[in-house]
Amino acid sequence: MGWTKWVWRSCIHPLRSANVWKIISGCCATDLKLQQCGINIVSRCRFCLTCAEDELHLFWQCPVSRSLWTWILNIFGFHTSNQSISFQSLATNKSPAVKDTWAAAFAYIITEIWHIRNACTFDNRSINLENIKRKIMMNFQETSILLKSCMHNKIEDLIIFSSLKMSSRPVHHRRIFECYWIPPRENQIKICCDGCSKGNPSFSGAGIVIRNHMGNTLAAMSIRLRICTNFVAEILAIILGMEWAFDQGWSNVWIASDSMAAIRCFTANKIPWFIRSRWNNIKNSLSSSFSFVNRECNFAADTMSKRGTSLQLGCRDFFDHKPSFLSVENPDTVYYRFS
Repeated sequence: MGWTKWVWRSCIHPLRSANVWKIISGCCATDLKLQQCGINIVSRCRFCLTCAEDELHLFWQCPVSRSLWTWILNIFGFHTSNQSISFQSLATNKSPAVKDTWAAAFAYIITEIWHIRNACTFDNRSINLENIKRKIMMNFQETSILLKSCMHNKIEDLIIFSSLKMSSRPVHHRRIFECYWIPPRENQIKICCDGCSKGNPSFSGAGIVIRNHMGNTLAAMSIRLRICTNFVAEILAIILGMEWAFDQGWSNVWIASDSMAAIRCFTANKIPWFIRSRWNNIKNSLSSSFSFVNRECNFAADTMSKRGTSLQLGCRDFFDHKPSFLSVENPDTVYYRFS
């Protein structure tokens, strides 16, 4: 599961996020972990006193833990009997504020379970569910201060924040922008570039689509890159596109990318050091211009870049025509961007 972005959020205190990360990563010294380390110990859950203690039982299957999860699920109005459904997916269609609050609720419960377990183990404390719930509710005051995202204009969101004794959040009104794919001039080609990294950094790919003033696709290419970030993949995609255009004999090029940071590097001539020599070799060989395009008008290059991540390292797929699997932008079509 992709826990990284889900746990490390601005609405959760970094210390608590670190504790959640340790728990999810399996770093808790449960009885099962101690036994695996060669320590002879009788395993027994500190809550129910009937089952052996491991992470699955302690955090999910113990009646005390299940009671806490059922309680918080009811507050958020999430109803599920499918154990295979991940907790992240429950808030998929909710507002950003509810998603952040749900992530915070998950962090509070899973850390409180561990803290209470340690209190029972080392301080011989008894379990009081009402006190645990009261402490969890107090933690939401911290979330109310740190929370910066917006809610939807729905009664469900208001009920959730009211139940958690949190103040309501601002409502974000979506704005709709029209986007167009603009063809190049008659004596010019347009190089649409895109780079992607599956893990940022992780396995990366670059995609390039070359089109003429009629909107016809002259060539397309997918390239597998080494492990790098999205920004580096975007930079390399532009350089590879320019080098490819030069090899094909095109001299007047218009480079378009949906990475504003990458475009600014080239227009300001402030290229990262690891690619500067290749930029110096190619920049005087072409008459080039750069422009930023919205992602909604660059989906053809995006398709090619994602295809590149599935290739073997260093491999390239060349096409001297429009591939059958590739959908390209239409100059006569209006595309929409929601912000």
